[in-house]
Order: sequence, then structure tokens, then C-alpha cells
Amino acid sequence: MVYDPKLNIQINHLMTTRAVGASSGEIGVPMPNYFSASSFGSLEIRKTDSTEFIGQAIDYENLQKTRLMVIDELNLQRLDLIKIDIEGMEIEALQGAQETIFRNRPQLIIEKIKSEESQLIAFLDNLNYKIFSFGINLLAVHTSDPAAEQIARL
Repeated sequence: MVYDPKLNIQINHLMTTRAVGASSGEIGVPMPNYFSASSFGSLEIRKTDSTEFIGQAIDYENLQKTRLMVIDELNLQRLDLIKIDIEGMEIEALQGAQETIFRNRPQLIIEKIKSEESQLIAFLDNLNYKIFSFGINLLAVHTSDPAAEQIARL
């Protein structure tokens, strides 16, 4: 069986792809060769001095324009959990979700390996979150959530 990423998008009714960040607009997304074995979960949207090699060269010049949105645009009235693993853009996603996080106080799981951990902690601390480090992730639980105290005792 041959993997076809476009077919996967159609089968799962993902006709519109979006990225989340600190502001709305557009972002250029690199288009790797999905028929070449690679670590696609490590693909970084933005090239940096420390961009990880995923198993193939990535063209950061010819990018697919993709809608960039903030989570706050969704105006969610309930949100229990946010999981963020977006290869160094975690703080931007949090900034674009600040009002949603403030209003709903979800638990958060944030990969930290390609982000500035102190920046993530400062952001979450400002929103009254208790932060627990678990390997490559941070678990953040609002101080009003009884789970924060329970986790702290572990």
C-alpha cells in the first residue's frame, strides 16, 4: 500500500489545514517529500541555526501558504486539555490562546525540547499555573485545580 498524504487529509475530512500561533494571518509551511522515509513529527516550520535533520533536506524557500490562526479566535466556552508539540513554536501557540487559557483553565502538556523552557514557565506562571517537568514535556495545571496539589504529592 502506498501512503498518500492528500488522500489521508480527504479521508479524515481535513480539507482545510491551519496552523496556530500568536497572531492571525498566513505562514509558509515547508513541503517535505512524504514518500521518503523521514521523521515528519520533527519537521520545523521555521528554519533556525539548530533545525533538526529529519532524514531529508527540507526546502525552506518554496513554502505552502497556510492560514495562521490564534486559538482565541475559536471562542471556546469549554476546554479541558491543550497538548502542544509544534517544534519550537509552542510559546506562540500559547500567546494566541492566552484568553482561552485564562477563561477555561485547561490542563496543558507542552513539549519543551525546541523551546525556551524559562519563557514557557514564565508565561504559565503569569496565568497561575503550577508547572511539573516530565522528561521532554511540561505539565501545567491551574492552581485552582485540585489535581495540581495531587500531582505535587507524587
